[in-house]
Amino acid sequence: MATPTSNGKGSQQNSHPVSQNNSLEADIALLSSLLSQNVDESDPDVSELLRRLEAAEGIADGVESRLDGIMDHLDNLLGDLEA
Repeated sequence: MATPTSNGKGSQQNSHPVSQNNSLEADIALLSSLLSQNVDESDPDVSELLRRLEAAEGIADGVESRLDGIMDHLDNLLGDLEA
């Protein structure tokens, strides 16, 4: 199975919010699928579990980064409205 990848940490912060939303939804779906995959617990493959956890962490970091960018964008919009 190929290693899932994210769009990278912060790669979408300056782009249009709609494209951030689409990318964010895709990464959340990928993270959910990665975390919900069945694992044969009778014979755990530690290296495979570690690889999956690292992939999930990378995706989660990218999602968090894009959410921070969206929140910053909303703060800027709010500041402009108050001015």
